[in-house]
Amino acid sequence: MQSRASTARSIHSPNRHKLFFGMVVMTVFFRLSIASAEPLPKRTTDVVTDANLVTDSDVETDADVDKPATTLPGEAHGIAKREEQPGRLWLWPLRVALFVPRLALEIMDAPIRGALWAYEGYDIGPRSRQIFFNEDGTIGMYPVAFTETGFGLNVGLRFVHRELFGKDEKLNLRASFGGRYRQLYRAKISSGERWPFEVVVKSELEIRPKDAYFGVGHSFDAVRSRFSQTVSRSLVSTNIQLAKNLSLEVGGAYTYRKFNTTVAVDDGVRVLEAYPDDALVGIDEGISALSSLTRLSFDTRRSVSQYESAATPSLGWLMSGFVSSVRGVDSKPSDYIRVGADIQTYQRLAEGPRVLVLRANYSQVIGDREDIPFTDLPRLGGAILGRGFHLDRFRDKASLLLSGEYQFDFSHLALAALFVDYGRVAARASDLVTEIDDYAVGGGMALQFHTAKSFIVRATLAGSQEGLFFNMSFDPQFGPTSILEQN
Repeated sequence: MQSRASTARSIHSPNRHKLFFGMVVMTVFFRLSIASAEPLPKRTTDVVTDANLVTDSDVETDADVDKPATTLPGEAHGIAKREEQPGRLWLWPLRVALFVPRLALEIMDAPIRGALWAYEGYDIGPRSRQIFFNEDGTIGMYPVAFTETGFGLNVGLRFVHRELFGKDEKLNLRASFGGRYRQLYRAKISSGERWPFEVVVKSELEIRPKDAYFGVGHSFDAVRSRFSQTVSRSLVSTNIQLAKNLSLEVGGAYTYRKFNTTVAVDDGVRVLEAYPDDALVGIDEGISALSSLTRLSFDTRRSVSQYESAATPSLGWLMSGFVSSVRGVDSKPSDYIRVGADIQTYQRLAEGPRVLVLRANYSQVIGDREDIPFTDLPRLGGAILGRGFHLDRFRDKASLLLSGEYQFDFSHLALAALFVDYGRVAARASDLVTEIDDYAVGGGMALQFHTAKSFIVRATLAGSQEGLFFNMSFDPQFGPTSILEQN
């Protein structure tokens, strides 16, 4: 209970409020300034015209010569208003129910709207690009930062090269310090359009001094403990487009983990002081493992209008399933199979757009408990899966998360969202269905920034019975989960 109270109290500090808001504004401005985006086309009146409709205005007469060049209100001809589709009238109750919370969020986020206006009005983006990028905008270096409740602030630098060999090959280098990571180094290169399918090679080193562990199982009375780990990982993956909406991802990775249980912690307790070492598979000998991934995805998510960002779908479905095999190297304890599925639907409620997003995410590991490292168990909690709870708050052999999110646009650069997450972990998959009265529930609001083509960053404020949590994420909320990085 003490750890919960400290987590909840930390968000109420006035200095924390100022720090979090400052980091949101700083990071968004930097990310907006370097994002590659084409200018949006000039907006026109959204009308539906009938090409076969012949009216008096279609026949040129002498009277037309004397008409003014500009059509006055009430003088338009041959234009039909778009009618509401009868099959979508059921959406109106949802629009009415969500109007009040949306209005409240718009009022609270008025300062952010002002910041966006200043960003566009004073050309902050082009001026920043002149500082951090070359003249062609293909090579640059810029600062990055993010923060998480329970970990603190992380700052660093990122270098990008967007045109390595003339076929949109990309190089991304990053180094950062603080927060969840004492040190983080990452290198990523992608083949771009050199081949019919994209190949991605990635290598990273993470020194993480204060990861949290709450035990195994779905308990709200768990003690928060800390442990330290050094993680090195190399992976290669490719995504093959089988059909218009059908894709196949294939990849492999090598991961090495070394744990330190004697490191001093500033909050909570050391992990071995709170939990027996026989429950922490791999903590003594470390982890060295090879993993493979096969994922099949059917994705029809899309933006309906040319004026909407490609990074914010407003209609469609995603149905994805995967299988991953993990085998230990040098007699290390890793021998299991991970399976899972992700189902998402985007329902467009109104123009704007106003969108309702529903999601079901399932993950399970199959194998003996002594062959599954405790860091590889399916987990819930954090900025992506299980908002409103500490990162990796719950873990066990199976997990299920149900999410609902209502999204509405602030401008062509930002959207806001109200959401609720409903999740659980269990030792058996059947318990996820039979014990539905014990799910963890969290909810809150989010603010996302993007360009016409790509996602930039999302800031989330979520709450639950365990307190308030603020997170900034550079991964899309409803993007594919990184299976190879979870193993």
